[in-house]
Amino acid sequence: MSNPALTTGQLERLLAQNIRKRYRQILGHNPKKVSCKVADTQLTIIIEEPITKLESFLLVNEQKFIADYVRSDLEQALLPVLRATIQDCLDINVLDIGSISMENTNSTAVVAVLEQSPDMSAYRTAS
Repeated sequence: MSNPALTTGQLERLLAQNIRKRYRQILGHNPKKVSCKVADTQLTIIIEEPITKLESFLLVNEQKFIADYVRSDLEQALLPVLRATIQDCLDINVLDIGSISMENTNSTAVVAVLEQSPDMSAYRTAS
């Protein structure tokens, strides 16, 4: 899926758009924002407001323990999907991937370790 006409920023935005699209397809939920940053062999993804309607319902009804459990399970279930999306967009194998919920900012952080750095010489730089 690599496109030599893309800048690094455009590639990161394309990846973010594809991740957001997968959230909508799988969970029926549209996160507020998805941000991606590639640095050498590391990819950081921040998903803002990832909480689904089911989780919100549980929280409103004072079922925080169950809502936390659902959030954790959803994050784990989504990791293979995120791995495949990253690999497809960057055309690079993902060696490891993990996520963590950040309650204070209502976001999820995902970190992926790539087999190699994306060959950014294949992408043009912004003028």
